[in-house]
Amino acid sequence: MPLYFTDLSHFPTGTLVPSGISSRMIKIHNRGRGDFFVNNAQIVTANVCLSSVIKCHGVDAIIEYD
Repeated sequence: MPLYFTDLSHFPTGTLVPSGISSRMIKIHNRGRGDFFVNNAQIVTANVCLSSVIKCHGVDAIIEYD
């Protein structure tokens, strides 16, 4: 499900959410808007695609999976 940053920000650190790949999960590291990570990538710009059907966020790295 596409999520705005306000939706993501409700997940506590350690929460696992499904990615777009069925066998891959994304781990949330939530220490506030300025320190929010999905796996290894920090969200640096939230809600980039506001008018789109998809929701996207600017990250500082390619998301890696464990």
